[in-house]
Amino acid sequence: MPKTKTYIKWPQIESNLSKALEHFKYTRFDTILGLARGGVIPATMLSYKLNCHNLQQLGVRTRDVESIVYYGSPLLTGRVLVVDDINDSGLTFSSVDNYIRYHFDHNEIDEVTYCSVFRRYNTEFKSDITGEVIKDDKWLVFPWD
Repeated sequence: MPKTKTYIKWPQIESNLSKALEHFKYTRFDTILGLARGGVIPATMLSYKLNCHNLQQLGVRTRDVESIVYYGSPLLTGRVLVVDDINDSGLTFSSVDNYIRYHFDHNEIDEVTYCSVFRRYNTEFKSDITGEVIKDDKWLVFPWD
């Protein structure tokens, strides 16, 4: 049986990003990493709001594959903000966290912060910053979907 869908509108995206920005008042990021595909648009929006010009992307495919697949070669330095549209099960953030630990020189990365526009209530990876916690299992359809 298919999940019930909830259609997310742009004002809700803006509101959740504003909530996330409250946590960044005194934080400067050197790199923003948008997780493709859903996290690229919110990462771009945050890069403007946070005046961070080093916007990178990493494609991560965790669904319907036997092993996790990564696309791209981002350059990460300094304080890094990793952004995705939803932290659903936690698998994507968890795998990206492992990817960063394994593939990057940690003398160049000072800190990694994880941000999601939405977080599922039962995720196994608690993102550092979340715009809104979803307390049900409805499938979210974003404006860019």
